[in-house]
Amino acid sequence: MASMVSASPEDLGGGGGVPLFSIALIVKNEANTLPKLYACIKEFIEAGGEAVILDTGSTDNTVHLAKEMGFKTYIASRSFVETLSEKNIKNIKRLHIEEEDEKSAREIFKTDISFFNFGRARNELHKYVTNDVMIQLDGSDTLAAFDFRKINAMIRAGARRFEYTQIYGPVELTISRFYSKSVDVWEGRTHEILTHRGGNKIEMLDKSTLTVVHNYQQKKRTYLAGLFTDILEKPDHTRTLYYLGRELMFAGLFKSSIKMLTKYVGRPDCWVPERSSGYCLIGNCYEYLGKDFFPMAFESYQKGFVAFNGWREPLLKMARLCQRTDEFQRGLCYATAALSVRRISAFAEPSCNYLGLPHEIAYWGYHFTGREKEACTHWKIASILEPHHDKYQHDAQFFDRPDNFIQPLIAYHLPQAEMQAMMAPPSIVTGPQIKLDFQPAENA
Repeated sequence: MASMVSASPEDLGGGGGVPLFSIALIVKNEANTLPKLYACIKEFIEAGGEAVILDTGSTDNTVHLAKEMGFKTYIASRSFVETLSEKNIKNIKRLHIEEEDEKSAREIFKTDISFFNFGRARNELHKYVTNDVMIQLDGSDTLAAFDFRKINAMIRAGARRFEYTQIYGPVELTISRFYSKSVDVWEGRTHEILTHRGGNKIEMLDKSTLTVVHNYQQKKRTYLAGLFTDILEKPDHTRTLYYLGRELMFAGLFKSSIKMLTKYVGRPDCWVPERSSGYCLIGNCYEYLGKDFFPMAFESYQKGFVAFNGWREPLLKMARLCQRTDEFQRGLCYATAALSVRRISAFAEPSCNYLGLPHEIAYWGYHFTGREKEACTHWKIASILEPHHDKYQHDAQFFDRPDNFIQPLIAYHLPQAEMQAMMAPPSIVTGPQIKLDFQPAENA
């Protein structure tokens, strides 16, 4: 468990001098994005901070730019690309692909058989870094906050491992890629995991000290081959079961995903919030399979909420599913119940779960059950929390009314803290799991 650390004024006095940690990146063809990161760490480099790049095969101007900007730049001496063998493909199909998914799997294995070994590359990067304490960033990252002097003071006082906030599009979560290279090591080829082998306490950096924004680039997902290779080597590795199950879902191999994730949620050693996420992903798969599987989807979401009730995702999944089946009163109950949940986990969750989404489900629920005043109230809340949301703007034609009951009802429905938050621009809320916008299955 990370502890939130605030350095004392005395400690901050020790934050000067050359930074005691390094920034390190693995890059390939990041000429368009690297200057944005450099702008965020320019002062760090000018203060003598070490910024290291390991280039794994750029064909653009990345290497030249990196050197010009003051990065210590190295060219990888070996390739980190691996390819599935025919033997492994046969074993994957035999062990992990369900009969209903075989046709789709054949298409995938025609092209998606090569992968980048991220774990090995991240460990290789250690060789080029001078300081023991380092943070690994991506070439497309930027820093919304970076107080390297405060971090320096904490390292000088003995800190060696840090957790911090990272933002991925609409999702915000707490991660730890800020560590001691002499103690910690990366495991896994894809969705690699930093394994802590020492007893160093994890210090939690507040958002004003470090916030990393990962500027997601639309790319084809190519994680399956690496995850399959990992699972063949370690069939019961808990986190690999989760990530592979999730990728199978993204690939449309829904029955195979259900099998993998069912194995994962039954593991006694899985992280509780992630177990709940696993149940939600199983529910997603059942929804994709069509109306005949909706009851199983609903049951999976229920299990997800029972597994962990510290996030809104399972309740909102149930509410959405009720909405899809025209059970508006039932969906309304789950949506309003979700509004009572306050975040107690750093697991990743879509920010919309804490902004307009529960109110959107509620306003349609109230509308279809004949309670227009409450419907207008929740539309108003959703449109204030997300003023540029296309759907809420569209729905204004139904719910934007000047009646004087709206403002008092908003005050009744929202706690004071949320009322105050509504007066300021909405911020991304920390939380768990991936949001899928469903396309109904053909038989749905």
